[in-house]
Amino acid sequence: MSRYVLFAAKRHPAPDPREVLDRPGVQILDETSERAFLFEADDAVVVSIRAALPDCTVSPEVAHPPPAPVRPSRPSVRTTDTL
Repeated sequence: MSRYVLFAAKRHPAPDPREVLDRPGVQILDETSERAFLFEADDAVVVSIRAALPDCTVSPEVAHPPPAPVRPSRPSVRTTDTL
């Protein structure tokens, strides 16, 4: 099973994505947004979800690592000899 993100471009697409995702072989992992859902399903099931929701975008989940911390550069130390 792979993870996918479903995004509804419209506020209230027809049919309701929740109804389409409520099927065997689909596990909704995150639905905190009313227009975006993270779900897990087999590739064959995703094909049928895409067909049932033509106004929605279904894409594989992509995880990006956090940026590396930026360390401030050390100031150069200058020595001056005064006599």
